[in-house]
Amino acid sequence: MTGIYQIINIITSEIYVGKAINIQSRINRHKTLLKKNKHWNLHLQASWNKYGELNFEFNVINHCSELELDNFEKYYIAKLDSQRNGFNQTSGGDGLKNYKHNDITKKKISEASKKFKLSENHKQKLIAANTGRKKSKEELEKLSKAAKGRKISEWHKQQLINSTKGKPFSQDHKRKISEACKGRTISVQQRADISKTLKGNKNAQKLSKDQKNKIKQIFLDQPKININDIVIEYNVSPSTIYGLRKEALFNK
Repeated sequence: MTGIYQIINIITSEIYVGKAINIQSRINRHKTLLKKNKHWNLHLQASWNKYGELNFEFNVINHCSELELDNFEKYYIAKLDSQRNGFNQTSGGDGLKNYKHNDITKKKISEASKKFKLSENHKQKLIAANTGRKKSKEELEKLSKAAKGRKISEWHKQQLINSTKGKPFSQDHKRKISEACKGRTISVQQRADISKTLKGNKNAQKLSKDQKNKIKQIFLDQPKININDIVIEYNVSPSTIYGLRKEALFNK
């Protein structure tokens, strides 16, 4: 049986992803070395020694051809984050630097990923591992490079608007927005773009008295808050928000 397998510590949710032409034989080899305290992966061995054999599971992730082993190993190591938050010491896929998958392999990887789901426990472990973590300069540069020239579709824009519509700002959120927007003003072009977007929008809601009071209070608490954020939040024209801002700051 050729394919990709995983060794998972069910206590810590750490994972080792491996590839093999004969998966069962390779798994047996792992178990033998771990039991003898002679495994080449010191991190995996230390975890085995600490938590014991009963807290480890060996599973087959995906069956594939021998020619596809490197591709799938690299894919699942990235998918499960098992190099940074697991037992893998490399990103896998030996000799695949700058290699591009062909269309057939891409399709197979896509189909395999649809069937594969992370457990809730593993998701929480990944979230906990990344909470509060600051990205390195190299990571930020890669993200910036990948985002250059990338455009958000109108459908995606609408999804982002809908996801925040009606959600009140928390005090912490207000504070962060205020700090980020200190000294920042909306240009004439930005105002024109926002006005154009909302002009004739039948879905633009009329503000209730309670909503108006909430917006005024936001300006009283954070005079320098970015008006654009409130425009999007309440789906109304900038002129409406500017009017409420004037009422809040000059009539207090």
